[in-house]
Amino acid sequence: FFFNDTATTEIYTRSIVGSVRCVQETGINAEYMGLANIAKHNEELAQKVVNAELFPNIITHCLKEEKSGLQRQAAQCIKEIASQSVELTKIVVAAEAVGPLVDYLNKAKGPGKLPAIMALGFISGFDQGTAKVVVQNKGHRALVDTLKTSSDNHIKAAAAWSLGQIGRHSAELGQDLAKEKALETLLSAFMDAEEKGDLQKKARRALKSMIGQCQEMVALRPLLETAPEKIVKHVVAQMASILKTKTGLKQEFAENGCLKRLQEIKASPGSKLQSSINEINSLFPEDVVHYFTSDFMNTLIKQHEGFSQNLLTADLH
Repeated sequence: FFFNDTATTEIYTRSIVGSVRCVQETGINAEYMGLANIAKHNEELAQKVVNAELFPNIITHCLKEEKSGLQRQAAQCIKEIASQSVELTKIVVAAEAVGPLVDYLNKAKGPGKLPAIMALGFISGFDQGTAKVVVQNKGHRALVDTLKTSSDNHIKAAAAWSLGQIGRHSAELGQDLAKEKALETLLSAFMDAEEKGDLQKKARRALKSMIGQCQEMVALRPLLETAPEKIVKHVVAQMASILKTKTGLKQEFAENGCLKRLQEIKASPGSKLQSSINEINSLFPEDVVHYFTSDFMNTLIKQHEGFSQNLLTADLH
């Protein structure tokens, strides 16, 4: 079936959705391909697909089926439904589709992973509550693993996008992602990706949204060490925000090398990055900041050399 416009889709919707119940008996996945093509057009058509008693049949008899083609079409259909609205996403979640989607993602190979990745992204993107369900079913772990292990940049870009959809909602979800090292995995994907390619764009957007929600210094610290300026500017800005709002972190920030690392960054004068560095420096006594600068170490070395020279001269006399 080819449903490339809404008008044509309206004509065939009634006959197609009326055949949903026979899918489990025929074993033909073309029906679900047709339903996915219907659901993708708008919320009203997606709702008609759902009203045809799509759930729980699509999960019980298709998504959990050990036939990869049928599973893929089922995931595709769920993805199209979840993409339309928060209300439809909640129906998908209430039908307990998230767990089977994650199971399918973990087992699928190559391009077969894509519908499940996108479905998890749409489910997570609309609402914090549905994003939490994805995390509870370890969907974030499956996405991070996909980003680490896939050799297909299209799959990796989709996984990066979906992780960003989870992490943009709250600090709590950001912490869940940080525990799985999602930030470091995204940064690695960003740095390895083709310049200005889709993977780099999606990894950058995901990093930006997740960094903005992260409240854990321990998760941000590795990025401070290795991230390029276009990413580290967001890291330093978030660190400044955390240091201003959470008490008792400044000593640890100095002791673990973060304050020293800030002084080593060569930021452009007047840039956002330099502004954030100045903001953090202003939270510490001036002599403490000076202690971690290269100028201080050079001055100390010169003073030591001068002191040694004076002792030598005194001995000669």
